[in-house]
Amino acid sequence: MRQQLSILLSLVVMSGGVAPAIASSTASRSVVTPASSAEAQLAQASRLWQQLERTPPPQKQDLIAEAMGNLVIVRKLWPNDKRAVVRSGIMQADLLAEFGGLPLAINALLEALPAASKTDQEPGVELRLGKAYDQSGNPVEAERHFLNAERTMRSSHLNRLESHEILNSVGLFYSRQDNPAEAIQRFHEAQLLQGLDVVAKANLQLSVVKEAIKLPKEQWTKEFATFDSLIAEGRRTTLSPGDAAAIEDLQKHATKVREKTKQ
Repeated sequence: MRQQLSILLSLVVMSGGVAPAIASSTASRSVVTPASSAEAQLAQASRLWQQLERTPPPQKQDLIAEAMGNLVIVRKLWPNDKRAVVRSGIMQADLLAEFGGLPLAINALLEALPAASKTDQEPGVELRLGKAYDQSGNPVEAERHFLNAERTMRSSHLNRLESHEILNSVGLFYSRQDNPAEAIQRFHEAQLLQGLDVVAKANLQLSVVKEAIKLPKEQWTKEFATFDSLIAEGRRTTLSPGDAAAIEDLQKHATKVREKTKQ
């Protein structure tokens, strides 16, 4: 089913998403009707997306095609409504990501990027472009957009959740690129964000120690000590059952990482 959806998404993107009818593998058809405003068109796309959660697979294909069409038409009919243009590109990227087609969102995000420039939406567009290029196997462009996401994050003063997502995503990118120093730098910066609880800090520190074992012993010894302190703090803190279980899972993962240093 996921492969069929990926093929359908490719067809929608190649057709521009606004063809009057799009044929799927089941020969069904989806029609996009222009709304009275960009806001109404985006609202229609949101309703279709919500319907996807409770729709069986055959009909899901039609809803995806229709939602995509509603998002693309926003940029075609209301190109001067910058915020709507950006929202349509971001929503299209998130919809594609949900169904395994994020690399197909590159054009939509590039269309939205000029409208997002110097706004609080710019970091989110840059982040999604970084992820899309990364998944499409273009690390050079991925790094460029990830770094742009970082830069604009700082100038836009994003909230903690958005900043955490950007820093963690950039850290994971550098981890995949086998660049532990750059990865560690992002994970450490994310730990300094205001309002982060001990579980989130320990989770980030686990990412740090996974990278640190690629470096000289004195570095990973220090990072493991920090991790152990966070675990101890978590165990002293009154946590929800879920958070308490998360702390113990992090400890188990860290034990496996430690074993690698003995090999």
